Amino acid sequence: MANFPDSPGIGSVFVDSTSGFAYKWTGVVWKSFNAAAGSEQKVLDDISSGFNNSTTTFDLTVSSSAFAPSNAQSLQISLGGVIQEPVTDYTIDGTTITFTTAPNAGLDFFGIVRSTAVNLDFANDGNISTKQQYTATEAQTTFTVTGGYTVDNLDVYRNGVRLRSSTDFTATNGTTFVLTAPASTGDLLESVAYKVASVVVTQGDFTNLNITGVATVGILTGLTSAQAGVFYGPLTGNVTGDLTGDVTGNADTATSATTATTATTATNAQGLTGTPNISIGSLTAASGTVSGNLSIGGTLTYQDVTNMDVLGIGTFQQGLQVLANGVDVTGIGTFEDRITYDGSLEQAGGGTVTYAVTVASKDSTHRYNGQGSGNAYVIDNLQAPVITVTPGRTYRFTNDNTGSHPLKFYYEADKTTLYSTGVTFDNSYTEITITDTTPAVLHYQCTSHSLMGNAIFTQSNPIVGAGITLNANGGGVHVTGVVTATTFSGNLSGSNVNVGLTTIKSGEIEVTGIVTATTVKAGAAISITDGAVSATRIHASNINVDNLIATENRFITGAEKITRVNGNTANLVYNTTSSNIAVCTNPSGNITLNVTGIPETSDFDDHAVTFTVLSNASAGTAYSCLTVTTNALSQTINWMGGDSQTATAGVTTSSGFTIYSFTGINTVGSASTCANYKVLGTVSGGYF
Repeated sequence: MANFPDSPGIGSVFVDSTSGFAYKWTGVVWKSFNAAAGSEQKVLDDISSGFNNSTTTFDLTVSSSAFAPSNAQSLQISLGGVIQEPVTDYTIDGTTITFTTAPNAGLDFFGIVRSTAVNLDFANDGNISTKQQYTATEAQTTFTVTGGYTVDNLDVYRNGVRLRSSTDFTATNGTTFVLTAPASTGDLLESVAYKVASVVVTQGDFTNLNITGVATVGILTGLTSAQAGVFYGPLTGNVTGDLTGDVTGNADTATSATTATTATTATNAQGLTGTPNISIGSLTAASGTVSGNLSIGGTLTYQDVTNMDVLGIGTFQQGLQVLANGVDVTGIGTFEDRITYDGSLEQAGGGTVTYAVTVASKDSTHRYNGQGSGNAYVIDNLQAPVITVTPGRTYRFTNDNTGSHPLKFYYEADKTTLYSTGVTFDNSYTEITITDTTPAVLHYQCTSHSLMGNAIFTQSNPIVGAGITLNANGGGVHVTGVVTATTFSGNLSGSNVNVGLTTIKSGEIEVTGIVTATTVKAGAAISITDGAVSATRIHASNINVDNLIATENRFITGAEKITRVNGNTANLVYNTTSSNIAVCTNPSGNITLNVTGIPETSDFDDHAVTFTVLSNASAGTAYSCLTVTTNALSQTINWMGGDSQTATAGVTTSSGFTIYSFTGINTVGSASTCANYKVLGTVSGGYF
């Protein structure tokens, strides 16, 4: 580096013995006294022999010796006459160059290393290089460079081909360049002007460096440390670029620091931002905004907080005031003093409470997660919560009941029994009015899918003590399990009544009204000593009945009841008060026998059924019963003799009665379908 005198006088001239440059002191800076020689530039060796359309990385040499440029910007690279953009089109790593796109085979190459020492001069702006393009007119030779250029620091290209200075063009006035051969219309000219700002030195030492403007520095090395990259002393003025390393002293107006690795002391750091994180021992601020999460290991003391999300325990010294949005507590809330509220908490009394209902996929918070439907009702952002309601109020569940998930109320979670008392079902909502007689527990569920909702507790029914008293307006008692009682008084009705007693008699079950049941099941014996029993079927090992009265049943004092039909179709219902004998009077065609009500439950396994049809041929024409259906299933009749013609030949009569007897035998055992029955048919006639 040039060793300039310490105290020059204005107009003093200094000649650098290393570069041969001469400089004159202006009173502010040393200004070049003669131009730099173009010989200071280096030319890279040609690497085009390695271009093969695939290789991207090549070794750089100058005069066959390995060469390491300082950076990509210090090179001027041309491929096939096209200047490449540093960093974008190529990068430098030590003595190698890597192209973004592999050069094609046959492309020519040249590279220039800009001079390591250039003239000390002023620049009109902060640009190191300026690129400008021109579209030539016919026979044009002179082109103006906007902003000017430094003589011997201008490159010119014609249609992508670099021109030789002094041979193909001249540039001597710092403003224009002149082509030796005139251009043609449409030729594309390009100029690249290189400038230096005050001082550009690749290496060496400065005893004193006084910069009155802006200094843009790649690496600044101090004199008082043997460690490279360390600067000592006051730094006055603006710094453009990254400042890497420790800064000891005051940063009076550090408005922005992209990277502050170890800022040990900052008297006034204004708007300090960036990464890594800033560690502060004690922070005192009038105000501040934190856009992300704030983690505090110690104690947070505050006066006013707009929103607070507490994962652990929140301790409040005096009280908790609840404003318009209310209190949302998903866990347990413990308050040692009082809660002040503005009326948003639900109070007893009339009015309507509205819950907004939506549908989402079940998560782990749902009571029935993993059961039933994969969907869940969501009420006020909670998955199927348990809801407590109060008598005297109406609760509206807003829901699109015209869609896939209509909402209704049931006695059970599995929707066995619908509850509709005080319920309004509309297209856009389901509404229920709670009274003192509303069941204590109901369930809101989807009519189409299982276990989407949860329970409703009404707080309406009395606490059960010594007994239960029901009035007619209460809707009765709905029991899905077992009822145990020492005494029952009243009417007992249902489709299936199971009595777990060996003996049923007066005093054990006291019935003042009527016992009605499709099936009565008991233990080893049933003994009814008084009263009346009315039942379609009674299943027991032993039955002792003093008086069996069935006024409308199939048997009355041992006589079989018949069904009289005036026509061609006989319809019999097996498991009712109907009969199993049909008499068809005055038929006009062959007779069809339809039997329904045959049990298809397991307690009817391995059973047989019998039916009889009497045809009265008083009209003078013999008609047969050749078609039989059981529970709407058409049966194949297995006739005595092999077929219906053989069975009826010589038997049917045109006057009097012909008897058609059918027996259905369950040959499979299971009564689940009438297809398991084989129907046998016989015919007898000649009854006049």
